[in-house]
Amino acid sequence: MFNKDVERMRNFRDWPDEVIRSIQAPALIVIGDKDIPSPEHAVEMYRLWPHARLAIVPGDHGSFMGEGVSATSNSKVPELFVAMIDEFLAA
Repeated sequence: MFNKDVERMRNFRDWPDEVIRSIQAPALIVIGDKDIPSPEHAVEMYRLWPHARLAIVPGDHGSFMGEGVSATSNSKVPELFVAMIDEFLAA
């Protein structure tokens, strides 16, 4: 799985800005402040997506979700993340 994920990231072709601007579905763009993509990239996506919300949360790739390998013990961030998703979905 790791090798497939690395290959996917290496060969990903960015979507043209017009495609992202055309998406009308609401989206919650969430990224960790120490994630693989940069927070600046998330901000760019947020600015292109007409009905997007943006959250930059403390953590690295997956830790803010409580991912087992990278989660910080006793962190309240995964609970905050779940609350943010619940609120977004309820809107």
